[in-house]
Amino acid sequence: MSENVKTKIVKKKRINFARLLVVILVLYILSCFLIYVYKEPVRHFEIKGNNYVSDMEILREAKLDNYPAYVSLSNKKVNKLLKDNPLINKVTLKHGWNFTIYISVTENIPVFINKNTNEVCLSDGTMIENNNKYTGLPVLLNNTTEEKRKLFAKNFSELSEGVKIMVNEIEYSPSYNSKNQIIDENRFLLSMTDKNLVYLTINKINLLDSYLDIIATEKLTDKGTLFLDGDETRHSFKKFGD
Repeated sequence: MSENVKTKIVKKKRINFARLLVVILVLYILSCFLIYVYKEPVRHFEIKGNNYVSDMEILREAKLDNYPAYVSLSNKKVNKLLKDNPLINKVTLKHGWNFTIYISVTENIPVFINKNTNEVCLSDGTMIENNNKYTGLPVLLNNTTEEKRKLFAKNFSELSEGVKIMVNEIEYSPSYNSKNQIIDENRFLLSMTDKNLVYLTINKINLLDSYLDIIATEKLTDKGTLFLDGDETRHSFKKFGD
């Protein structure tokens, strides 16, 4: 064997028991913490956005009244449990600190009472039983198609509260020409609390938000009919008796 060949000496690595013990301890603590978080129940619920459905009703129907595990809750699960409540459109659930769950509710708002069926129409067009729980709602005096009723309910529900409470009665009132042919099948007539009448169409219900401004700006002290069913930039007012 050549004298120039060097013999390679392999050193055995020694196990650092102190470092290994630290790693095991950290993993153990982390596992215990994860198990604790997984099993820990919700400590507090904060619910907002609900005016017609009580907090307790939401918790009970979503099976949250027994304070389940914090990490087990999800939007999908809670919405699925609440889907049979017609007053709830959807809920948004968020996890907060200290095992708190925040629930934001979007409701289907009661819009009007159908006089013929004595049912309450919600903002999504759903009809529910009138149990005299929803007071102060306007009354729909006659029938219209389901499609028009749903669109009217949706658009009307988006008006400001100050204007909505001024509407007493709603009447489906399509306009006709001299040959008794329908000109506008989307027109409605509203009876207001101040004794005025307002004509408007389904797609222009948002114009009703300008009602009080029109009355105040033009100093309309006489009672009459306000026509908001024409051009969006124009309106007209006709006094009763003219």
